[in-house]
Amino acid sequence: MNVIKRSRQLVIFSFFVFSVMVFAFCIPFLKPINFSWAEMNSQIQVLVFLLAAAFFFHASLSMSASNALRLFGIAFLFSYFAEYGGIRWGWFFGNLYSYNAAVYPVLPGGVPVIVVLMWFILAYTALKFLQPISIRPGTSRSLSRLLFKGGLCALYITATDFFIDPLGTYSGFWSWHEQGEYFGTPWGNFGGWFLVGLVICCLYLLVEKPFCSDRHTNSYFWDRIFVGVSICLTLLCFIACHIHLGSGWPVALSMAVIGPFWIFWMVSNRRSQFGLQPL
Repeated sequence: MNVIKRSRQLVIFSFFVFSVMVFAFCIPFLKPINFSWAEMNSQIQVLVFLLAAAFFFHASLSMSASNALRLFGIAFLFSYFAEYGGIRWGWFFGNLYSYNAAVYPVLPGGVPVIVVLMWFILAYTALKFLQPISIRPGTSRSLSRLLFKGGLCALYITATDFFIDPLGTYSGFWSWHEQGEYFGTPWGNFGGWFLVGLVICCLYLLVEKPFCSDRHTNSYFWDRIFVGVSICLTLLCFIACHIHLGSGWPVALSMAVIGPFWIFWMVSNRRSQFGLQPL
């Protein structure tokens, strides 16, 4: 049984590494000078679907398949609701906006499937970096700890939008009906990102099933791989952002927020290696 289990883990791990390597290789080419979504849409769809599948498989190894399904369902449904409201009425994100008509497939209301998949990817990444923070100091959940952890996760997600939104606007992935102050993006958009990220992460933390101690200990091997890959992918996005926008501000603002999260996870991981309890 152990041989079968290890073989399954190896297959999933190999798929994860292969997927993120393919995605990382293609990132610098996602923003060519003469960008055409009609020509690049199929390639980008495959890349995002592949990355989402890799993250989901990692989640099934790191926490559990049932928790991975819970997070995916919550992120998919609530982000779709938020994006639909943003397209239709301008809710959450500060202003009305529209996605490029060449982006497909789309869900009812014109929300691209890859957008809700990216919300899952970002939510899982934030939760993984904040995993050392326990919301159960005793035998039950602490509401204050849950809100604190959910708020930090939402802050991480929002910080990634400091470079995602300028790149999305630049490439023509979406367009704002009224140009905002931050590389064409309204400042209210970041408040919306924080709110949506907060709801997704807090809802997940409410329904998350605790891991057994053995699973939590063994997951650190997979988590170290995940964290390393996530950091590399983010740095590649930083490079693309600086090249195409000609400004270091999006990179600086994002790094100022998410950098401490990276350091926090690394320090907490070292604590676990010495048998210390989660924070």
